[in-house]
Amino acid sequence: MKKRGAILLLAAVPAWIYSIRSYYAALKGPFGYEFGSIAYPIPPLLRIISLIAIILTSVGLALFAVELFEWIRKKRHDNTN
Repeated sequence: MKKRGAILLLAAVPAWIYSIRSYYAALKGPFGYEFGSIAYPIPPLLRIISLIAIILTSVGLALFAVELFEWIRKKRHDNTN
């Protein structure tokens, strides 16, 4: 079984950690209750890193599922012969 999906999921972990940590740090700041509003918008870097984390996670889960189904199909084929 190939490990591309698992590698992408592991690559998304640092992006999720940075994104969640930055989000909660902003909420604990002096204007935390306004985080994400017009007065205190989400920084572009945090938005981009969150988007990258979502994309890596989505593609990683899709690849992991496809590779798992291919591995199961290959294993069934090998057992019948």
